[in-house]
Amino acid sequence: MAWTTPRTWSDNEVVTAAIMNTVRDNLTDLDSRIGSNVTHKAYAATLLNASNTASEVTVVTATVADAVADGDLLAVDMVYTLLQNTGGNDTLRMDFLYGGVEATIFPTATAIASDASTTYSAMRILCGREGSDAYVGIVTGGSSNAFGGATRGLADGFGATLSSPTFTASQTLSVKVTLGTASANYVFSPKYAMVSYLGA
Repeated sequence: MAWTTPRTWSDNEVVTAAIMNTVRDNLTDLDSRIGSNVTHKAYAATLLNASNTASEVTVVTATVADAVADGDLLAVDMVYTLLQNTGGNDTLRMDFLYGGVEATIFPTATAIASDASTTYSAMRILCGREGSDAYVGIVTGGSSNAFGGATRGLADGFGATLSSPTFTASQTLSVKVTLGTASANYVFSPKYAMVSYLGA
């Protein structure tokens, strides 16, 4: 069925089968154009804390079961806690791996302020394919107590280019964290993460 311009209703108008069938037909038309053309899938993620080490730790990992086509998008939505109580500013680096290619998406140049409290925050990492490359960016929950903000937070706008990753099915996607100091008082802990695929 083709799209029909929706009617303008009048007060006390009686709803008829013909009117409701037009609504049904419009929904069917929308579904035929959108429903089968947009794919959203979620993949199980494995989580691991980064704590008491200055070595790189894979804090989120998942297998992307689907091939990623030009214009498709991968997303990592994460709620995490951060404790950085080493007594002074320290660094945190975050890397993103997909399709066999890894890039730094949050550089160690940004200092994380020391604070005795553990803070909760959220972030979204988006990875979009354009041609043979993928572009990765970070959006945070906006908390000044998150890692990268004015106090202790990861700022929006960091990102990287993945040059020619493999876009076929069953690729590993990972988020990796490297803390600047090995200390029991420096902990990045993902509490929840969802890795998802949005296909055109």
